[in-house]
Amino acid sequence: MDELGRGERTMTKYLTLSGMRRSVMEELARDRLKTMQITSPHNFFAIMKLNTGDLVFLTDESPEDVNRKTQGIVAQVRSRQISMQRFYHVDASGSEEREVLSARLQLEKKFVAIVKVVEHGDLGMPMIVEAERVLSYHAL
Repeated sequence: MDELGRGERTMTKYLTLSGMRRSVMEELARDRLKTMQITSPHNFFAIMKLNTGDLVFLTDESPEDVNRKTQGIVAQVRSRQISMQRFYHVDASGSEEREVLSARLQLEKKFVAIVKVVEHGDLGMPMIVEAERVLSYHAL
């Protein structure tokens, strides 16, 4: 079997980033190259397993709503950076420091795909989908 997200078969397994903002999906579809910052904890399980060159499936559906027939975009990871951001909040009662784990991904759109099989991982595991490229035919 092909490695995750690296195959050229008709149906391939992909790590999944779900719950993406619709505007981000539209920009990726239109511009083909998009740099985005992701802070959602449920997507970090997939991001930590992604490497430059891997293919990933993105959808605006929430993780709970991803199912057979969910449509999304398959994109190639051009770059990936993980960082910790610190936020300080000061008020009359004192100060508070919070840390947020953040990922910055540059993705290049490859094609539109539709989910055929969903593998919801256990807690702490990424979602994996088996998806098929959507081919559109236009009459001449």
